Amino acid sequence: MTTHDVDEIVPEIDRVILLEQGRILVDGPKDEGLTRENLSRLYQVDLRVDKNRGWYHLR
Repeated sequence: MTTHDVDEIVPEIDRVILLEQGRILVDGPKDEGLTRENLSRLYQVDLRVDKNRGWYHLR
């Protein structure tokens, strides 16, 4: 699955790869990759990451 929208990542996905300008920023377990620090760096905005029943949401 490829997406630019974290809200679309279904709970069954257990590994993520985050790319920043064509280079791998993160490659590993979803819980370790989809953190506030990683996603804020990737999107260049201070974000809050919420998790609800396996779904991730950015604020």
